[in-house]
Amino acid sequence: MDQRREAHAHCAHNFTDVPTNSYYSTAVSWLIEAGITGGTAPGKYSPNAKVTRAQMAVFLKANTCGPTTA
Repeated sequence: MDQRREAHAHCAHNFTDVPTNSYYSTAVSWLIEAGITGGTAPGKYSPNAKVTRAQMAVFLKANTCGPTTA
């Protein structure tokens, strides 16, 4: 686990569709804290939804350059 993820591993998320005991819950919390994503709707993350090319481009840019405001 990289240092940024370790630093945010304790942060909780408020998504009703991401169980706190799921293997990916810590990663989702890190994505939120890092400003990489905000979910798909209020209270929803949609972990089983497909990611579009545009969404992945935003994720990668946000991870590299910081969050966007668009």
